[in-house]
Amino acid sequence: MTADQALEALHALAVPGRADGAKAYHKAARVYLGVPNPEINDLTKEWRQSLDVDQRVDLARGAGHYLAMDQTEPPQARRS
Repeated sequence: MTADQALEALHALAVPGRADGAKAYHKAARVYLGVPNPEINDLTKEWRQSLDVDQRVDLARGAGHYLAMDQTEPPQARRS
């Protein structure tokens, strides 16, 4: 699994308007995707079960790159 695939999976679970509400509530300068915690927990549980340690480390490195560059829009949007 690539970071692009993981980000696409997270964006697919986003609830419209939830990211804006979380940003206003938390008032912290960070990225909000608008995905409810139970959905994230279910998805990451799947990833932990299907990926070995090296694959999980690679995925974390790739995700960290996106967050550092503030590129958290869906990957298909970046390709357009």
